[in-house]
Amino acid sequence: MQIIGPVLGCGIASSESGRSVPFTIRQADHDIANVKLIGHTAHAWHTLAEGFTKLASKGELDPDLARRAGFADEVIALSGSQLSKGLTTWLYAQADADDELLGLASYAIRGELGVINLVAVSPAHLAGLPTEPLRGVGTALVAVIAELFVKAGVTEVRLHPLDSAAHEFWTGRGFLPCPDQHNLCIRGAPAVSGLIDGCRVVGVDGVVQCGLRQRTAIYQPPARAVA
Repeated sequence: MQIIGPVLGCGIASSESGRSVPFTIRQADHDIANVKLIGHTAHAWHTLAEGFTKLASKGELDPDLARRAGFADEVIALSGSQLSKGLTTWLYAQADADDELLGLASYAIRGELGVINLVAVSPAHLAGLPTEPLRGVGTALVAVIAELFVKAGVTEVRLHPLDSAAHEFWTGRGFLPCPDQHNLCIRGAPAVSGLIDGCRVVGVDGVVQCGLRQRTAIYQPPARAVA
């Protein structure tokens, strides 16, 4: 089942072996079907996170991976709770082939300040897993949020990285320590729009496309009836 809500972006995630997974990013409406879907996915992510924790305790998995899986578990549970209360500033990336939820993110806009609250990737696809992780989902989610910021006239973006890996991810995208030293910031409209670099914005609705350079035609997510 697809998330019910407007399409804001699309992309192709990739693995080191060259496997490609097209996905679509939607902003979830306040709809009971969405709440049920997120709840079902949250249960699956929780099961994975618990399994990773057990493996890490036996020395069979990097503890950082287990912690990141636990973080993703917490994030999707929070998203379901907030969505059930009508908070619709959550974005979800779903695989086009089977509607698997690959990642999610939340944001806030407060005048000219934009806040990236949370970004999480499915525990099944975290970088560093012995199985083939998918790359490009988090980058696409950030690009979609950046385009929302640009449309709203945001000139400063602030966030708090989870760990050293997240810190490296964000500083690689131009973020620097804020004056408070607790968060990371970028300032200025060019820096905000720079978060879209590597993707492109197409159409009158400003759909963000990432990882689609190999396609000559504009990618359109498949139209399917919502169950």
